[in-house]
Amino acid sequence: MIEALACGGRALKDPRLTEAAEKAASFILKNMRKDGRLLRTYRAGRAKLNAYLDDYAFMGLALVELHRTTGDKKWLDQAVSLADVMLKNYSDQDSGGFFFTSSDHEELLSRTKDPFDRAVPSGNAVAVRLLVELGRLTAQARYRTVAEKSLKAFLPFMRRSPGGMSTMLHAAGRYIATAPPTSSDKTGKPDAIAQTGPVKVEVLASRLTAAPGESIDLKILITIEKGWHVNSSKPLSENLIATALKIKGSDRVMLGKVIWPAGRNSTFGFSNEPLSIYEGVVRIPAKIRLAKDLPTGQVKLELTLTAQPCSNKICLAPINHKLPLTIDVSAPK
Repeated sequence: MIEALACGGRALKDPRLTEAAEKAASFILKNMRKDGRLLRTYRAGRAKLNAYLDDYAFMGLALVELHRTTGDKKWLDQAVSLADVMLKNYSDQDSGGFFFTSSDHEELLSRTKDPFDRAVPSGNAVAVRLLVELGRLTAQARYRTVAEKSLKAFLPFMRRSPGGMSTMLHAAGRYIATAPPTSSDKTGKPDAIAQTGPVKVEVLASRLTAAPGESIDLKILITIEKGWHVNSSKPLSENLIATALKIKGSDRVMLGKVIWPAGRNSTFGFSNEPLSIYEGVVRIPAKIRLAKDLPTGQVKLELTLTAQPCSNKICLAPINHKLPLTIDVSAPK
């Protein structure tokens, strides 16, 4: 409920929803936690019973959503605190994944570890989602490491019964989409490069030869100098210039799916509302698709990435980074 209210408050720009989410989260953290550990139930002024995996995973993700909406770091800090308790007391460090009960729970015949969605999403899947988001927001690799181990542990189940594991599949998608730049990203020779001011854009293509009807994978790297940022693809305000990608050169070559990473919510002195921004190195997977009736021969294309660099004090004019690519269109084999 807290996650939904926070998301709704941000999407609808309705402070009542955000305030309700903050009030509910504050109540739980104040009244349903003892020595840093969550308690399961509350009635008549009394909280009791050790929380389960689901409680930590769902509450942690709700706090992450509150941080995204408000830009207040205290919610992120609380999410980190709960996630660390979850890692310490619920994780299966040998095989990956998480147990439903804590390591100091009363002794049971067995500690269950369920990856399947039922009446509510799987606690294991939500835990992976939480760790993926924390890995992105805190830049701490340990969260992604545990998330990856959990995904590998449940991979056989995802292959056999994907219909029962939609939340885990969503978590896997987020894990892939938020992957940080790899060493090959940094050392691979770009096929096109453009830099203006504090922003450099590089494009690496999986290949530059393709047949009509085929697709080419692209990896776009945006490197932003320290002290600067650009608006994300969804900057949370209609008045801001979103980072965007376009292609021209042939009406038979189209820009396919672009996987924009989530921005980091941040507040600045010139605005009371949080803004969604990109900083540092941003990795954007994309595709270009060749029409089936595209003639053979060379096609000269131009990718244009539009971004507006800003510091904490000033914003520069939006910059169109033009990135030329030449594709050799060959007859299908």
